[in-house]
Amino acid sequence: MGLFSFLLTVLVILIVCITYRVHNPALRWFFIILPPLSLILLYWIPQNSAGMLYWIPASIAFLWSAISILVNTIIIVKKEIKHESLPALLKIKFIRPSLTIVICLTAIIAERQSLASADKYAIETAKNIQAIAKTSHNIPEKIDGWNEHTWDSNDCRIMYGKYGTKYPITYEYSSDKKEFTIWVRHSIDITFYIYGGVEIPLNAQLSIDDRTIDVPIKEK
Repeated sequence: MGLFSFLLTVLVILIVCITYRVHNPALRWFFIILPPLSLILLYWIPQNSAGMLYWIPASIAFLWSAISILVNTIIIVKKEIKHESLPALLKIKFIRPSLTIVICLTAIIAERQSLASADKYAIETAKNIQAIAKTSHNIPEKIDGWNEHTWDSNDCRIMYGKYGTKYPITYEYSSDKKEFTIWVRHSIDITFYIYGGVEIPLNAQLSIDDRTIDVPIKEK
C-alpha cells in the first residue's frame, strides 16, 4: 500500500502539472477531474506509516485547493469591479479545487467515524471479556472471529472499521490469564488501550506520543 500510494501521488502531481498544456478539451476535462477522484482512496487508507505517504500529499492538496479558490475568487471580484473580462479558463480552475475539498472532507469524516466505530467495538469486546473474567476468574485465550497473531504469543488480532478504513485491534492476555489488554492503533503515534482483568477494574487510556490520557468507560 505504501509504494502504491507513493506512485499514485507522483502520477497525480504529474497530471496536475500538464493539465492546462493539453489542448484537447475532452482530455483536459479528464485531467481536471481525475486527480480529485483519486482522493476517494483516502476512504480506505489508514493514517499509518505507509498510509501517510498518501495522506500527507492529500492534506497539501486540500490546503492548496483552499488557497486556489480564495485567490481565484479575489481575481474575479477585482475583474468585476473594474468591469474587465475574465480569463477563459479562470472559472474552470474552480472545479478541481472544489472537488478536492469536497472529497477530502468526506473522506476525513468517514475516517473519523470508522475510527470511532473501532474504538467502540474494542470497548464492547473488553466489557465482554471483563464479564467473563468476573464469572470464571480466568481470561479467555481467543475471541471468536479474531485471528491469532503469532503461534507462540498470547494475542490475537482483527481489522475493524464500519465506514471504509479499517484499524488493527489487538487482544493480549497475561500468562496466568488474569489480566488482558485490547489496543487499537489509530495512527503512527496514537494508540487507544483498554485493560482489565480478574481483580483489575476496566480502564482505558489514549497514548499520544509520550503522553497518556485517561478515558472514562463504564463497565457492564
